[in-house]
Amino acid sequence: MINPHRLLQYMVDAGSTWSTLIIFFSSLIEYVFPPFPGDTITLIAAVLAGSYHYSFGILFATLFAGSILGTVIDYYAGQGLARLWPDSKRLNLAKQKLDRWGPSLVMMNRFFPGIRAFILIAAGMGKMGLFRVTILSGVSILLWNGLIFGAGWLVGSNLDRLIDLFQTYSHWFYAGLLILVSLTVLQWIFRKKRGK
Repeated sequence: MINPHRLLQYMVDAGSTWSTLIIFFSSLIEYVFPPFPGDTITLIAAVLAGSYHYSFGILFATLFAGSILGTVIDYYAGQGLARLWPDSKRLNLAKQKLDRWGPSLVMMNRFFPGIRAFILIAAGMGKMGLFRVTILSGVSILLWNGLIFGAGWLVGSNLDRLIDLFQTYSHWFYAGLLILVSLTVLQWIFRKKRGK
């Protein structure tokens, strides 16, 4: 488990160049390897900009660049997976669903902790179009990072408060996701019973 205070102190001691590299690769890795705690790095970047006089523009651009590169990697991973099952009925069904919900999900992917990579992989599998995916994901990244940096500016150097805000959001998100999945399963069961 990463100790955010130690990591913050390490990045302050390392200086702006190393901190920027850490932020770039962290924002990239969290898209490719979802368990990686990249959001913690984003929170720390907000504190660095808000309280340690690091360049807001450089940190914001670094986070954006790493996340966009991660988006592209996920997209091509999805295309690679699609080639393994070119005639799959499930894949074709997923493509149909993606045509309807895909753009909205991609544009909100940054707000979905833990599952954003799977949304982008699905976009690649569904061949949504790299340019479209990159633009939609870019909007999502800008909005999310803007909110994080705005919160960082409001709470200043209070990293604990910022982490609490993010954890509260994550808990509500997963609770909402669980309710949505449960309702979807119940609806499917109900339709199955009516179809008999």
